[in-house]
Amino acid sequence: MISKQDYDRFYVAKPDPGFSPDRNNAIVEGTIKKYEATVRRKQKEYANKVGERADAVATYLKSFSVGTPVEKYFGKRTLAYLRGQKILQKIKFIHGKRYVELVEL
Repeated sequence: MISKQDYDRFYVAKPDPGFSPDRNNAIVEGTIKKYEATVRRKQKEYANKVGERADAVATYLKSFSVGTPVEKYFGKRTLAYLRGQKILQKIKFIHGKRYVELVEL
């Protein structure tokens, strides 16, 4: 049901000469279908990403419980990259300039 406030605001007593209610309904329904398809696609992508992360964490924890060192699991290059990312997160931007507090590193 349309509220009186919306009815007064959006209802047009005399539509434009080329207005077709059937075409309008088709456009609205098509837009709703596209939106719902996009939502389903994004939910599926999200679920896949979460699943991949969960698998990675489970594999790491399983490897860790067996006693595999972190360096052997990730590899030297990846571990160095992750350490670099940690350092970059500590770099601060103040007034558009980078400042590093060496005490934190």
